[in-house]
Amino acid sequence: MAVRNFWFDASVDGYKTKASGGPRNKEGGMTIEVKQRDEGEKVSAVKIRCYEKSGELFTEVSIGGQVVGTYKTRR
Repeated sequence: MAVRNFWFDASVDGYKTKASGGPRNKEGGMTIEVKQRDEGEKVSAVKIRCYEKSGELFTEVSIGGQVVGTYKTRR
């Protein structure tokens, strides 16, 4: 069984089951992007990037293309 460093759970209106998942193994990372409409055009509202570097785990949050915070833990 693979132990994942990252995973997500999401609830979406209109669906009974949650969307959930994560990388296939402990070496993997992931990027989640939430988009919304701006006068009919799709724009990136929030991006969440999860990655491992030198034995530490990072979750980086960007809003409107600018990094607003990073959360770091040990593996």
